[in-house]
Amino acid sequence: MAATDAAPGLRAPWRTGGIVEVWRQRRLTWLIAKSQRSRRLYGTRLGRLWDYINPLTQFMVYFVVIGILLGLQRTVENFPLYIFSGLVTVQMFIGGLNGATTAFTKNRLLVRRVAFPRQMLPIAHVVREFVSLGPPVVVLLIACVLLGWSPDATALLAAVGGLALISLFTYGLGLVAGVSMVFVRDTSQVVGVITTLARWATPIIYPWTLVPDRFGDGLITTLYLANPVTIGVFGMREAFWHPTVDEGLPPLPPEALVLGMTVTVVVVVLGHLMLARYQSAMVQRLRWTT
Repeated sequence: MAATDAAPGLRAPWRTGGIVEVWRQRRLTWLIAKSQRSRRLYGTRLGRLWDYINPLTQFMVYFVVIGILLGLQRTVENFPLYIFSGLVTVQMFIGGLNGATTAFTKNRLLVRRVAFPRQMLPIAHVVREFVSLGPPVVVLLIACVLLGWSPDATALLAAVGGLALISLFTYGLGLVAGVSMVFVRDTSQVVGVITTLARWATPIIYPWTLVPDRFGDGLITTLYLANPVTIGVFGMREAFWHPTVDEGLPPLPPEALVLGMTVTVVVVVLGHLMLARYQSAMVQRLRWTT
């Protein structure tokens, strides 16, 4: 009998069903995500309040330095909303990618001893960051309502779609980085460079139109528009910042969405191919690493 076969009347504890198996065991994925979230806050006295304190602290730094000292708040209407809506979106990507990168190495005992779809670990980190987005969005909503915001179904759909695109992109890139991290520890340094670039290669503090204005329609602008995080930031702004200003920004060109979705699909497929190819080698490697 093959190792993966079950005896008559019994079901194998885990079959290589990939992302389908993750969905079948979604409760387990959710429990892993909750445990990762609880672990991050374990031992802190303020607990869940850190979900508000951390993004607000980052916002104040950006607002004081960029908005007040450099004077950008005079050129962008409702600049605090503009910054905050972009900042919390990019932070979701950075947190998810950092967590997914070390998902296999930090859970080496689980990977070595338990049969389960390995995709669960990076997905759990993406889910954790998505849930952690809730408190900052509550703060954002309160500020928007005070500034005359009214919900628009199409704009809210753009925000949901943008966050979904970022989540998929984070998962795919995190899967690639997580597998690579098992064999090449320099991967964490590469991810550090990516997260640093993410803060400036996405329109957190500047309008996206600045890039084509400065660089034209060449390679730099194409790469910029192919960034799924840029699309996600734009979707959040469409939902929360744009309705509070008299004159917003022009919409992203249609090819931006096509490019962003293409990049996301390629990265997710690449991550799955790497996991399928190196899964057995990962288990062996993790047995001999500390």
